[in-house]
Amino acid sequence: MDYALVTGSSGGLGYCIAREFARHGVVPILTGRDPESLQRASRSIEDVSGLTPLSFSGDLTEASAPAQLYEYVSDRGAIPRYLAHNLGGGIRGDRKNPPREVLRPSFRLNFEVAVELNALFYDDLTKLSAKILHIGSTSSLHYDAPPGYLVSKAAIIPYVKNAAKSFAEDGLSIFAILPGMLEHPGSYTDRLRARDPQRHARFLEGMPYGRFVPSADVAKYAVSLCLVDSPMINGSIVVIDGGAD
Repeated sequence: MDYALVTGSSGGLGYCIAREFARHGVVPILTGRDPESLQRASRSIEDVSGLTPLSFSGDLTEASAPAQLYEYVSDRGAIPRYLAHNLGGGIRGDRKNPPREVLRPSFRLNFEVAVELNALFYDDLTKLSAKILHIGSTSSLHYDAPPGYLVSKAAIIPYVKNAAKSFAEDGLSIFAILPGMLEHPGSYTDRLRARDPQRHARFLEGMPYGRFVPSADVAKYAVSLCLVDSPMINGSIVVIDGGAD
């Protein structure tokens, strides 16, 4: 039985990725802060796939949480063949000249936790020739985003490029996907539609297909790259935005 650990998977893109893994017979390991949201996500995935996900409830930005997640997974013999780092998002107060109290949590949320989990799981992942996926953002290419979020997401690119060479020596593949502005219930674009329709329309004008990037589409592409029996994805930075950037 193969497992896929997907961080931040009680909703949004992470949920879509976990569901897509399940549709391909890979048992997802869900993580999230809200037990009720995790339970709903787990039931939904089980309904569409017949697989029962594992679920870890906790805030992975807390210092002890990544080690607790590793222990949870290890105790169940569920070391993942696929590790998808979807955890991320904005921090309140992240705007011009953000203070340290904003920068540090943003970096922790969008980058540091993923690197820490890679280190915790590394030895186990090498036994499975695992694939590691980081979810970045096209904002790291055009620099149009809150500064804390932008810098922490941009760090993913050199990290993946640097890690790819040494990880390959141990049989691992690591790559990143940079989605454009995502569309799913509760997404930034979904909220923007309600609170600022004019700005929503301006953003939409830059989308070649006249819509934002469906999270379900990104999930299908991401999982397909994980499941292809080839290590040649290693070190790749893949943009999925329909040609907007």
